[in-house]
Amino acid sequence: MRNTLSSALCGGLIAASAVCTAQEYPVRTIRMIVPFAPGGSTDVFARMVGQQIGEKLGQQVMIDNRAGAGGNIGAALAAKASPDGYTVFFAGAPFVINPALYGAKLPYSPTQDFSPISLMAKAPQVLTVHPSVPAQT
Repeated sequence: MRNTLSSALCGGLIAASAVCTAQEYPVRTIRMIVPFAPGGSTDVFARMVGQQIGEKLGQQVMIDNRAGAGGNIGAALAAKASPDGYTVFFAGAPFVINPALYGAKLPYSPTQDFSPISLMAKAPQVLTVHPSVPAQT
């Protein structure tokens, strides 16, 4: 699965770079912004994928952890990055949960500031409450 995901991401990166520039790709380090702290599941996954991409493309992949504000710090940084195919953002909560939590106060637009490349992973989520709470569904 890891090889399939890294191949999909490599293809997306190469396609994105073809639109941006006529030069060879990649000619410099690829930056992967992870909006969570080092050592977490998103970081570990990004490092595994980054290593595979680096080996396939023959270029260094740098993981840039920008934790804080529920992922908004990393997302805002990625939104302001040059659209040259050398910055990749690992989205998740910043795109799914944060628009509902922060609304118009977000410093980025998930739909206007980003272009999706590939689905990287799925993770089940569970919401639980204390048995005394009357919620049933």
